[in-house]
Amino acid sequence: MNSKKNKIILILGLIIIMMFIVIKVFVKSNEEFGGAVISGSIGALNLDKNENISKEDEEYIIRVCFTKRKNGIDINSENARKLGKPTNTMSLFLYNKIEGVSSRVHRYNLWIGNKIGYIQNIKDNKVYILSSDENKFFIDQYLKFHSIEEVKSMISNEF
Repeated sequence: MNSKKNKIILILGLIIIMMFIVIKVFVKSNEEFGGAVISGSIGALNLDKNENISKEDEEYIIRVCFTKRKNGIDINSENARKLGKPTNTMSLFLYNKIEGVSSRVHRYNLWIGNKIGYIQNIKDNKVYILSSDENKFFIDQYLKFHSIEEVKSMISNEF
């Protein structure tokens, strides 16, 4: 009798775990780009899904944010302190196509430089180097709405 009860409890437990996994995968597969806000000393860019960002740029910004990066710099290290305060902050919004399911916000610090840029997910204790194309992407986004002189005043000349 006890063995039968244990089997039932085990089966019910597995069913509940499988339901959570299926729901999580389903919700994640229905996420879409909802926009991004990049703030800096010259103002904020609101990269809204429906207005001022192309589908390619949407995909690119998501790739930049979710790329698995290696060789991060510990945020408490001397090298990270040399970067100074971030030149920009960014919030990436992922909305779910399903009504009633909340969206997710991912927050980042950005250091945009002349040649090199850095990114840090606020939840992570590491700062990662952006590729030159990724760094250029953020500069180009600002250049769509600001003069080159304004953008030069925002980016760091240190890196």
